[in-house]
Amino acid sequence: MQLWTARVELDDCSGRLAPLVQAIAELGASIVDLDVHRLGEGRVADDLVIDMPVPVDAPLLGHTLERAGARVVWLRPADPHELADRTTRALDLAAGALSQPGMGFDVLAASAAHLVGAELAWAGPVPGCDPPPLAADALATGTPLRGRHHVKRLPPSPHGAPPWALAVPVEVPGPARAVVVLVRRDPPFSFTETARVQAFLRLVGAATPAAIHGDIADRRVVRLDDGGEVTVRDLRPGDADALVRLHGRCSETTRYRRYFTAKPRLGPSVLDRLVDVDGRDRLALVAATGTELVGVAHLHRARDEPRSGELAVLVEDGHQRRGIGTALVQALVERAAAAGFDRLAAVALPDNDAITRLLHRAAGPVHAELADGLRHLSLAVPAGPTSPGPARRRAAGPRPRHPDRRPPGG
Repeated sequence: MQLWTARVELDDCSGRLAPLVQAIAELGASIVDLDVHRLGEGRVADDLVIDMPVPVDAPLLGHTLERAGARVVWLRPADPHELADRTTRALDLAAGALSQPGMGFDVLAASAAHLVGAELAWAGPVPGCDPPPLAADALATGTPLRGRHHVKRLPPSPHGAPPWALAVPVEVPGPARAVVVLVRRDPPFSFTETARVQAFLRLVGAATPAAIHGDIADRRVVRLDDGGEVTVRDLRPGDADALVRLHGRCSETTRYRRYFTAKPRLGPSVLDRLVDVDGRDRLALVAATGTELVGVAHLHRARDEPRSGELAVLVEDGHQRRGIGTALVQALVERAAAAGFDRLAAVALPDNDAITRLLHRAAGPVHAELADGLRHLSLAVPAGPTSPGPARRRAAGPRPRHPDRRPPGG
């Protein structure tokens, strides 16, 4: 048995499917699954799973479908799991989302992406979604919106057109206003897929309104130096896999500056320490683009000096020099002030001038000294908000001593 999956477009009129079925039968094949998508304007798309008794190449099968009057949108080999009942699959995704610890928008977006085969997903309060115009328009009208949009992180289709995006408002009880944006290269999102995403978000959102509202309050959308945006929020236990992916995308140099070792991969014990945060003695914030993390900052309270802590920052190479590290440290300093810290420290390699500049931009004057072949940095926690400006600057004294000079979690 050889399985193929195809999406074909046909005129939405009686009898148009019959020639297609006949052409497939002439190959000795059969349609074992069919999913219909209304496209509007008198057109319909059919997702077919075709069971071929003998091997066949894509050009022959594609020519057979087009000869029957169909426009082939995609054609590729299929896996047996694609025969699974779609209702069962949707319920499994909903159950998986609801079982996630601290379930929030990121879990919603990732699950919705799996439901309709999207390649990227964003979720959150406006304006924290990309592309912002589509997300904002969807919320303004209260209805889903579809169309082609340029997205930096997803190359256009082979024919050069930008990807397709679908923005769906999230309906949850209360005043929260948020949106999920799904993106893929091809094909366009159908009305059927839109209805499925709406129903999925309505089901999961209604089941966990408290988690959704808490997720909204937890987020801060930050405009970056280049005009882009990231969402700054608390690190959660469910971010472990995304943290591993972030680590894997970083260069050896970036990882060495963070951990003082090349650390090609995050072992289970290190990963457990990185995600072990309590909001008081162990703080961590992440910068997220959709469901992916592009930066993370940790702050751990010193054991022997309860009002001091040591911080460390990691930003993915492709997103450095955009202001992400500054945004993370500014937000972390504010959390530190609320948690009772009055002085922060960081340890860096001697040639790492960037971390000194980052801390100065984020929180004011930095005291630096060299010891044990490392650069030890210290700064006072401002009493007020950490927005840039001389009014928040405080004099920095000697660095606090810490028995473990490696960055937290390293």
